[in-house]
Amino acid sequence: MNTDIIYYKLEILKRYVDRMQSKIPESSTVLSGEPDIQDIILMNLQRSVKICVDIAAYILANSNIPPPMSMKDAFYQLNMLEIISKETSEKMQRSVGFRNIAIHEYDEIKWDVVYSILRHHMDDFKLFAKEIFQWVETKPDKEKLVYRWHGLL
Repeated sequence: MNTDIIYYKLEILKRYVDRMQSKIPESSTVLSGEPDIQDIILMNLQRSVKICVDIAAYILANSNIPPPMSMKDAFYQLNMLEIISKETSEKMQRSVGFRNIAIHEYDEIKWDVVYSILRHHMDDFKLFAKEIFQWVETKPDKEKLVYRWHGLL
Protein backbone atom coordinates (compact mmCIF):
# COMPACT_ATOMS: atom_id res chain seq x y z
CA MET A 1 0.00 0.00 0.00
CA ASN A 2 1.30 3.42 -0.92
CA THR A 3 0.82 5.41 2.27
CA ASP A 4 1.69 8.63 0.43
CA ILE A 5 -1.72 8.40 -1.24
CA ILE A 6 -3.42 8.31 2.15
CA TYR A 7 -1.34 11.21 3.48
CA TYR A 8 -2.15 13.23 0.35
CA LYS A 9 -5.88 12.59 0.74
CA LEU A 10 -5.72 13.52 4.43
CA GLU A 11 -4.11 16.82 3.46
CA ILE A 12 -6.92 17.49 0.98
CA LEU A 13 -9.48 16.68 3.70
CA LYS A 14 -7.80 19.21 5.98
CA ARG A 15 -8.06 21.86 3.26
CA TYR A 16 -11.81 21.19 2.82
CA VAL A 17 -12.47 21.34 6.57
CA ASP A 18 -10.40 24.51 6.96
CA ARG A 19 -12.33 26.10 4.10
CA MET A 20 -15.67 25.32 5.75
CA GLN A 21 -14.52 26.56 9.13
CA SER A 22 -13.36 29.82 7.60
CA LYS A 23 -16.86 30.39 6.19
CA ILE A 24 -19.05 29.56 9.18
CA PRO A 25 -21.49 32.46 9.56
CA GLU A 26 -22.62 33.81 12.92
CA SER A 27 -26.01 32.06 12.78
CA SER A 28 -28.17 29.66 10.79
CA THR A 29 -30.32 32.64 9.80
CA VAL A 30 -27.33 34.30 8.15
CA LEU A 31 -26.43 31.00 6.45
CA SER A 32 -29.96 30.58 5.09
CA GLY A 33 -29.72 34.01 3.43
CA GLU A 34 -26.25 33.64 1.87
CA PRO A 35 -26.35 31.43 -1.26
CA ASP A 36 -22.63 31.86 -1.98
CA ILE A 37 -21.68 30.68 1.53
CA GLN A 38 -24.21 27.85 1.22
CA ASP A 39 -22.54 26.66 -1.98
CA ILE A 40 -19.03 26.83 -0.53
CA ILE A 41 -20.06 24.96 2.59
CA LEU A 42 -22.16 22.30 0.88
CA MET A 43 -19.54 21.64 -1.76
CA ASN A 44 -16.82 21.24 0.84
CA LEU A 45 -19.01 19.06 3.06
CA GLN A 46 -19.71 16.79 0.10
CA ARG A 47 -16.04 16.73 -0.83
CA SER A 48 -15.02 15.99 2.75
CA VAL A 49 -17.32 12.99 2.97
CA LYS A 50 -16.23 11.78 -0.46
CA ILE A 51 -12.52 11.95 0.31
CA CYS A 52 -13.09 10.04 3.55
CA VAL A 53 -14.90 7.38 1.53
CA ASP A 54 -12.00 7.38 -0.94
CA ILE A 55 -9.51 6.84 1.89
CA ALA A 56 -11.62 4.00 3.28
CA ALA A 57 -11.97 2.40 -0.15
CA TYR A 58 -8.24 2.63 -0.79
CA ILE A 59 -7.41 0.97 2.52
CA LEU A 60 -10.05 -1.72 2.03
CA ALA A 61 -8.92 -2.42 -1.54
CA ASN A 62 -5.49 -3.23 -0.15
CA SER A 63 -6.76 -5.47 2.64
CA ASN A 64 -7.94 -8.59 0.77
CA ILE A 65 -11.46 -8.45 2.17
CA PRO A 66 -14.73 -8.27 0.25
CA PRO A 67 -15.46 -4.76 -1.05
CA PRO A 68 -17.97 -2.65 0.86
CA MET A 69 -21.53 -2.76 -0.40
CA SER A 70 -22.07 0.97 0.21
CA MET A 71 -20.27 4.11 1.30
CA LYS A 72 -21.56 3.61 4.84
CA ASP A 73 -20.35 0.02 4.78
CA ALA A 74 -16.81 1.22 4.05
CA PHE A 75 -16.68 2.89 7.46
CA TYR A 76 -18.27 -0.12 9.13
CA GLN A 77 -15.56 -2.32 7.64
CA LEU A 78 -12.79 0.02 8.78
CA ASN A 79 -14.15 -0.38 12.29
CA MET A 80 -14.37 -4.15 11.95
CA LEU A 81 -10.70 -4.14 10.96
CA GLU A 82 -9.96 -1.99 14.03
CA ILE A 83 -8.64 0.85 11.88
CA ILE A 84 -11.15 3.38 13.20
CA SER A 85 -13.23 3.34 16.36
CA LYS A 86 -16.89 2.41 16.46
CA GLU A 87 -17.70 6.02 17.41
CA THR A 88 -15.84 7.38 14.38
CA SER A 89 -17.40 4.76 12.11
CA GLU A 90 -20.89 5.76 13.23
CA LYS A 91 -20.16 9.46 12.80
CA MET A 92 -18.79 8.92 9.31
CA GLN A 93 -21.77 6.76 8.38
CA ARG A 94 -24.06 9.63 9.43
CA SER A 95 -22.00 12.02 7.32
CA VAL A 96 -22.70 9.82 4.29
CA GLY A 97 -26.40 10.12 5.05
CA PHE A 98 -26.15 13.89 5.08
CA ARG A 99 -24.08 13.88 1.87
CA ASN A 100 -26.83 11.91 0.14
CA ILE A 101 -29.45 14.45 1.23
CA ALA A 102 -27.23 17.34 0.11
CA ILE A 103 -26.74 15.83 -3.33
CA HIS A 104 -30.15 14.34 -4.04
CA GLU A 105 -32.48 16.69 -2.16
CA TYR A 106 -30.69 20.01 -2.53
CA ASP A 107 -33.94 22.00 -2.65
CA GLU A 108 -34.93 20.63 0.77
CA ILE A 109 -31.72 21.45 2.67
CA LYS A 110 -32.44 22.58 6.21
CA TRP A 111 -29.86 25.28 6.85
CA ASP A 112 -30.25 25.06 10.61
CA VAL A 113 -29.13 21.41 10.33
CA VAL A 114 -26.16 22.41 8.15
CA TYR A 115 -25.27 25.11 10.65
CA SER A 116 -25.42 22.58 13.49
CA ILE A 117 -23.10 20.28 11.53
CA LEU A 118 -20.66 23.14 11.04
CA ARG A 119 -20.72 24.05 14.73
CA HIS A 120 -20.74 20.56 16.22
CA HIS A 121 -19.42 18.00 13.73
CA MET A 122 -16.34 19.37 12.00
CA ASP A 123 -14.31 17.47 14.57
CA ASP A 124 -15.78 14.22 13.16
CA PHE A 125 -13.59 14.68 10.09
CA LYS A 126 -10.60 15.53 12.25
CA LEU A 127 -11.17 12.43 14.38
CA PHE A 128 -11.39 10.26 11.27
CA ALA A 129 -8.16 11.78 9.93
CA LYS A 130 -6.40 11.30 13.28
CA GLU A 131 -7.40 7.64 13.52
CA ILE A 132 -6.40 6.94 9.93
CA PHE A 133 -3.09 8.73 10.45
CA GLN A 134 -2.41 6.73 13.61
CA TRP A 135 -3.23 3.50 11.81
CA VAL A 136 -0.95 4.33 8.89
CA GLU A 137 1.87 5.17 11.30
CA THR A 138 1.59 1.73 12.93
CA LYS A 139 0.18 -0.13 9.91
CA PRO A 140 -0.03 -3.87 10.39
CA ASP A 141 0.84 -6.11 7.48
CA LYS A 142 -1.90 -7.33 5.12
CA GLU A 143 -2.02 -10.82 6.63
CA LYS A 144 -2.96 -9.39 10.01
CA LEU A 145 -5.80 -7.41 8.41
CA VAL A 146 -7.11 -10.52 6.69
CA TYR A 147 -6.80 -12.49 9.93
CA ARG A 148 -8.78 -9.86 11.86
CA TRP A 149 -11.47 -9.77 9.18
CA HIS A 150 -11.88 -13.56 9.06
CA GLY A 151 -11.99 -13.64 12.85
CA LEU A 152 -15.11 -11.45 12.74
CA LEU A 153 -17.10 -13.45 10.19
